[in-house]
Amino acid sequence: MSQEQVYNFLELNPTKWFTSKQISERIGISRGISIMNLKKLRCSEFVKYKREFGQIGFLYKYKEVSD
Repeated sequence: MSQEQVYNFLELNPTKWFTSKQISERIGISRGISIMNLKKLRCSEFVKYKREFGQIGFLYKYKEVSD
């Protein structure tokens, strides 16, 4: 269920980039669970992700179907 929650959160905020910490805080799941689910979504290519200079982890964003 958490993977769907993460995806739905990103889908509802399609123009913004989020850290795993921000996502976990906003949908009320642990950071470890959000990281695990974001990794699955990355591997399935359902989200965009990038690493900013100086950023420890990744930033995540909803990926449009046409992207």
